[in-house]
Amino acid sequence: MKKFLFLFVFISITILPQVWQGQTLNPPYRLNDVDFQTDVGMAVGEGGAVFIKSTPIGPWILNRTGSQTQWLNAVDISGVTAWVVGDNGVVLKYYFGVNIWAPVNLNTSENLLDVRFISPEIGYIVGNNSTVFKTTDGGTTWVKVNFNQTSYMITSIAFGTAQFGVLGTVAPTSTESQVLITENGGLGFLPVTVPNVGSIYSVAAPSSDVLYVAGEFGLLKSTTGGVSWMNLTPNLPGFIYPGDMFFYDTQKGVVLLNNGIIYKTSNGGLSWTSESIFPLAQSTALRLYTNDLESINVVGHGIEQAWTRYPPIELTLDSVAVFAGDTVKIPLRVSKVPVGFQGFSAQIYLNNFSPKLQFLGVKPEAGTLMGAHNWSFFTNQTAENLRFIAYGSESFGTNGILCYLQFKATPPDPTKRDSVFIRFDSAYFNTNNYPVITNKGKVMIKTRFPGDVDLNGVVQAFDASMVLRYLVGTVTLDAEQLGNAEVTNNTTITAADASTIAQYVAGLIPSLPWGNFLMQWERHKWLMLTISRDRWLKCLFT
Repeated sequence: MKKFLFLFVFISITILPQVWQGQTLNPPYRLNDVDFQTDVGMAVGEGGAVFIKSTPIGPWILNRTGSQTQWLNAVDISGVTAWVVGDNGVVLKYYFGVNIWAPVNLNTSENLLDVRFISPEIGYIVGNNSTVFKTTDGGTTWVKVNFNQTSYMITSIAFGTAQFGVLGTVAPTSTESQVLITENGGLGFLPVTVPNVGSIYSVAAPSSDVLYVAGEFGLLKSTTGGVSWMNLTPNLPGFIYPGDMFFYDTQKGVVLLNNGIIYKTSNGGLSWTSESIFPLAQSTALRLYTNDLESINVVGHGIEQAWTRYPPIELTLDSVAVFAGDTVKIPLRVSKVPVGFQGFSAQIYLNNFSPKLQFLGVKPEAGTLMGAHNWSFFTNQTAENLRFIAYGSESFGTNGILCYLQFKATPPDPTKRDSVFIRFDSAYFNTNNYPVITNKGKVMIKTRFPGDVDLNGVVQAFDASMVLRYLVGTVTLDAEQLGNAEVTNNTTITAADASTIAQYVAGLIPSLPWGNFLMQWERHKWLMLTISRDRWLKCLFT
């Protein structure tokens, strides 16, 4: 029986203004590779140039230049050092903290195309003519791995474990594509033919079973350690030469195309989202770095040479419930604040809340970001539009409650339940150079219907039962139900509330709430006892 695999792929094009921001370098050198460790990034390229940024969202700053003919191809940051390789056997080691560059002599004149450390001790350098060097002592010594053939131009490295790794190669013929796979920690590499995607420029090995390879004609995936392959190219409309491809686990990864389009997946390629980094034909994207699907750095050449994806900060108003006529403080939350962000001001416009809600003011209470950093603020309301401006000399850089916005529930008909969405017209921090996503807040306006504990619009004996079951812990009541259950005007829920509801249903009291019920009930009991006593005495003496 034949088995057929049906692959349903969903592509969505995302347009997020200001998410991607480009930088023109000084000097505007072409950049060939980029790498990060924690918050520190390094990019390398032509002219022996090295640029460093101290935070993922900061600018690239020139750190080193070489001769005009020096061409650096790849960089890998490992611990407190960075390794850079280039044409004509160039290997450089950089020591962070002391800002020292030291050349490393591997006794080769081959063009070196990639460098990768898979642990602090174990690293690989690869290049033309089947060049592979390996270190097991953190780069103190390097040993060349010998091949039977010398024709491989090795472009890229990936290791899923210390023993299992894959090397990408330039296609040996026009109809054949190959990767080199090791299962013994680089002691030997086995050529494996893959479905023809031309020269393979990027490889990823997030595990010992799952492999991805990106070539000039397509994207392939293996879940069998390279034994069999699935062609993912039809899932990526408009696929052209890949600039880079990176999977940081078996499911989540990014494919970068030279034309500045990136595809992102979180399910191993079953579905993708697409974003445009720069206008068509403006530049060429070559390499990327990311450890998630949000913060991404891309380098290349053209009008701009480096681009940073700024994951949007989220600004959210909580959804709350309030009784008609009452006031409520709604938290204005800031989340997904990236590392290195400094917020000095906020400019927020809200609407859609009047006349159901009356704005009472901003509350920068203790524990809020505005309160902690002593921000000043102004508000201005015109009809249902509210302008809220806040600023200070101290910045915030963490998630938290920016402040509270206080409203009074003023629905046109306070006897009916109602709801209102407080919407954002616009919102941004600082000079609007960082994207912000807003999430509107919903305010449920509840009504007080004394006695209607189950909220079905009718006061019944069942509501008295709900009160007793709440008291013994067999049911829970929300705020509206608790408000309706308290019918004796003593601010607590007791068995007296159940009794009062039951007597109202029986017609013994005229309305709810019944604030003097306890006094009335005590008088009723005294009268009943008096009548009973008089009747007993009369029967006794007649």
